[in-house]
Amino acid sequence: MFASSRFNPLIGRARRVIRRSQAQAAGAIGARGRRVVRRRLATSADGASKSKDGERSPLYEFMWRERRPLGGANLTAVCLHASMVLNGLALANTDMLLLRATSLASSLFLGAFQYFRPQPSWTPLRWNAVFLSINAFMTVKLLIDYYEADHMPDEMNLLYRHGHFCHTFSKVQFNRFFKLGRRRELAKGEVIMRAGQPQTKLYYTERGECTAMANRREVGNILSHRFVGEISFLQYLKNSKPGAGVSPCDSRARASATVIAKKGGVIWEWDHEDLTRLLLEEMDISNAFQSYCAFDLGMKLMAVNDQKTGLSPYLQAKVTTVAKNVGNKTNEKKERGIKQTK
Repeated sequence: MFASSRFNPLIGRARRVIRRSQAQAAGAIGARGRRVVRRRLATSADGASKSKDGERSPLYEFMWRERRPLGGANLTAVCLHASMVLNGLALANTDMLLLRATSLASSLFLGAFQYFRPQPSWTPLRWNAVFLSINAFMTVKLLIDYYEADHMPDEMNLLYRHGHFCHTFSKVQFNRFFKLGRRRELAKGEVIMRAGQPQTKLYYTERGECTAMANRREVGNILSHRFVGEISFLQYLKNSKPGAGVSPCDSRARASATVIAKKGGVIWEWDHEDLTRLLLEEMDISNAFQSYCAFDLGMKLMAVNDQKTGLSPYLQAKVTTVAKNVGNKTNEKKERGIKQTK
């Protein structure tokens, strides 16, 4: 009791000093300073909804005006509902370009809703701007891919049709796949691959004819628009997948036959490492390529039947390898579907 009565005068004196300093600060600010403070407070409270004189901006009034055709709703609420609808359509879309476009439009409508609120949500607006920029960049990149695919040279369009790539590849996938390859002339008698040697390249004969030889005898002919060395590459691709537990360089498949150019022509070639990197990053191109390998094998078998030479050991090896790859791919899809269902 004695202590509290002793310190009461000190507490009262401190309060008087604080009030005096506040009054001096208010006088130093002056009337103009107080108006600036009030204006800043009003701007931070209402953001874009008010102009410099503190009144509502015409655009804000336009967005919040109730409209009878919309059931009394305003455009701000319409922006929110449109954003949610477009977001749902984006999630339900399988085409990548349409997915990006609808997602971009959804972000724009959501940004308009957040901006024209009575108190704008600046933090969500900033994050929305970041995601909007990323999405816009990817959309422009896709549009460039579509433009390049629609304006391919005439020789590439002929290759797309005559090589029957239209069965499994879209034009965008085809263009990206062949942009990674190298086109060169094929000389008559040139050895493309030699039996027993590790393979580092995948080949495709655009024009010309090759002969496959094993144990010094001819086992089959490879005509135009056919892959060469796809078995070696599929084995390399399988060993390069994460979790395979095998080093791709240590387990490169060796050529099962020697392939020699019977006639001069044009050939495409891809490096195993570069093509594997593309197929592991782009699963849609990988699926299209493996489906085309199955189609390519079927065409080779039809050519053998037409020649009535029977099924050679070289082609038997192709049938076994492609069948295993297709079976593994089907099992992976089933397991993925079961996990998603659970």
